[in-house]
Amino acid sequence: MTDLSTVVVAVKELDASLWELGDALIEACGPRPLDGSTGSHHRMQELVRELQELGLADDYPLHRLRTIRNVADDFPPHTRVPGVSWDVHRRAGSPQLLQEMLSCEKSRP
Repeated sequence: MTDLSTVVVAVKELDASLWELGDALIEACGPRPLDGSTGSHHRMQELVRELQELGLADDYPLHRLRTIRNVADDFPPHTRVPGVSWDVHRRAGSPQLLQEMLSCEKSRP
């Protein structure tokens, strides 16, 4: 049987890169607009056009980039739980709900 530790490391790095990408999107395009008037949507569209020119738009369409940005916006770095995947954070939707989910999980036998 082969050593799976390199795969585990790769998965952890991929998960960390989603946070890194989300934080970069917030920096470059702005956080999730609450009233739709921040210009963030326009900057995200510009980014997608640049990604299209590089042949990367199929992997990172606007809706995926928006989701990655929004999760990073919903979970500022100090609220992210190490050892809990980006996707679990996404599904929780808020730091409060994530903490509730984790509390319930800890109380299970």
